[in-house]
Amino acid sequence: MNDRHSESSTHGNLAVAYQAMKMFDKALTHYEIHLTNVRELKDTSSEARALSNLGNFYSCQKEYEKAVPYYEDYLSLSQELQVGNRLISHFCGLSKTSVVIVVLS
Repeated sequence: MNDRHSESSTHGNLAVAYQAMKMFDKALTHYEIHLTNVRELKDTSSEARALSNLGNFYSCQKEYEKAVPYYEDYLSLSQELQVGNRLISHFCGLSKTSVVIVVLS
């Protein structure tokens, strides 16, 4: 059975695991595959999550210029989905957590 949704989710999970292990090239590859897959599936909710994850990835790498477009796209999709207030947390290493609060009107 070919379950593209599960496959896409697994790529997202692998990306998080590789990032935690500081294997950033592999993490980025899986984040990008996740985003591509959910776009092909037209899964807008998962696409918003994938965009946020990529923004977080680049923020953790201190590549803020690369992070911004992903966050902006996330906000656009979130407004379309009428997500409301969201709390997004991400890990920039194993010992510290950064938290971003996005308030949508």
